[in-house]
Amino acid sequence: MSLAKKLSQAMHSLSVRMIQRQEDERTRHIVDTLQSVSLFETVTRGALREISQLVHPRDFLPGEVIYHVRDPGLGLYIVQRGSVQLLVGTETEKVVELGRVEAFEVFGVMSLFSESRRLETARAIEDTRVLGLFTSDLEALMHHSPTVAARVSFAVARHVSSLHYSMVKNGGRPP
Repeated sequence: MSLAKKLSQAMHSLSVRMIQRQEDERTRHIVDTLQSVSLFETVTRGALREISQLVHPRDFLPGEVIYHVRDPGLGLYIVQRGSVQLLVGTETEKVVELGRVEAFEVFGVMSLFSESRRLETARAIEDTRVLGLFTSDLEALMHHSPTVAARVSFAVARHVSSLHYSMVKNGGRPP
């Protein structure tokens, strides 16, 4: 084999390893984020690795809207960094802040299982990165890895149950 061909193969091998390392770092960072979210506390790291391949990172500037009230609910969001303001009301109504979501918290959870429209507007307060996990991703996971999909579904059910319990305990106010 010629020296040029060996050099070319070595360069290709090196570039493949560099790309894999970048992908590994991206996956590790997403898995670390998911592991820090209470919603996923009962999900194994291996399952989180599979989920990390499905989430969609999105960056938002301060004041940028992630979704509007009445938008179709496509799935949930996990705040990887930054913070999000949840608002109710429209341009013709008084807009009221429902709450804030910080890093390692989730919002839009109910949309993962229902095709309902959003009940609130979500807006970035600062430079924010969210990880979107959409219904279509969960459906793909159900076909590819039903056990992992079941773990995610049970985790979401526990989360929603906990929120419901907290609201009842707080007289109907969010926790």
